[in-house]
Amino acid sequence: MDSSDANRRTERSAIDYHAQCVARSDRFVVAVARSATGLPGDASPTGSDEDRSLTGDLVDPDSGPTNKSELLEYGLTPEEYVRAVLIEHGGRIKQRRFAERYGWAHATLSRLLSELEERDVIDRYRLGREKVVCLPDAIPEAAR
Repeated sequence: MDSSDANRRTERSAIDYHAQCVARSDRFVVAVARSATGLPGDASPTGSDEDRSLTGDLVDPDSGPTNKSELLEYGLTPEEYVRAVLIEHGGRIKQRRFAERYGWAHATLSRLLSELEERDVIDRYRLGREKVVCLPDAIPEAAR
């Protein structure tokens, strides 16, 4: 194999990767727009079943972003990403499970969630020794 073949393969691989990112980003924008504006009918603060199925493809634990710079490469804001994860899990998830399932470093995720909590994008509460991350409307009465 000569260098021109290797260059063409590398170029094709980069183009394929970019196309996957663009497609994922486009689907994500639609899902976030639907969840932010609410769906007619039975839309709930934690997201409808339709929202969850849309975000399920976008928040893939095996190939999804695991830090802020990767989020930006996907064309996502941290707010959109965290909201999609929460919608995928019915409005709340334990912080430790979030980090382990989606491949985030615990400290990185904690800083990100602290920023979002300060901006009132999410809420966190303690459940024993663990923290639970949730959408503002999904926090249980007992935790308020």
